[in-house]
Amino acid sequence: MKTKSRLPKHIDKPFFKGDVMSPSWAYVRWLESLDIDDSIYSMAFKEAGDKIVKGIHRDYDGTPADIFFMPITYLYRHSLELKLKYIIKLGCDLDLIAFDEKLKKNLCKHGLHPLWNYVRKIIAIHWPTIEKRDLDKAGSVIQAFHSVDRGGQNLKYSKNTSGGKTLNNMPVSVDLSHLQVVFETLFNFLDGCEIALYDALELKK
Repeated sequence: MKTKSRLPKHIDKPFFKGDVMSPSWAYVRWLESLDIDDSIYSMAFKEAGDKIVKGIHRDYDGTPADIFFMPITYLYRHSLELKLKYIIKLGCDLDLIAFDEKLKKNLCKHGLHPLWNYVRKIIAIHWPTIEKRDLDKAGSVIQAFHSVDRGGQNLKYSKNTSGGKTLNNMPVSVDLSHLQVVFETLFNFLDGCEIALYDALELKK
């Protein structure tokens, strides 16, 4: 039965503290005590995308999957951006690359390809025996995400700053479950690199 819609009321509170026994209850202040960093946020955005993909199959109600492409891809793209930037931070802390003005500017932007160039250099220096083809494969997936949204805005709006339709940059069709699997492999690769770099930094300290 369809729930009757209503207008917002004066007493409505979007951030109502809720019931602690509810599975949707979120203790946000608890996160603060964990010293949350961008690595955790990267995982959170990825998990959010995964849950939407799984929900399409689990709770299918006839709604076309088309409409979920933009939010799912945005969540994965932002997860990827955060992951790359965090690895760059670790690389700088380990003195694998220099934190110069050019890098500082790139960290303030949202282009994935320039960020990957730094991460690739960090990985190649820290693991000199790594296969070039493995880095090429990871780079190919990152380039695909970069191509659909070079500045981190196309997946958030229907039109870009020039007034063009952002859908013009998107693929004709996508299997969202396949997208989830491919992103999972890329994320796991980068996550493994991050963990090893973090451990190396702890040893250095």
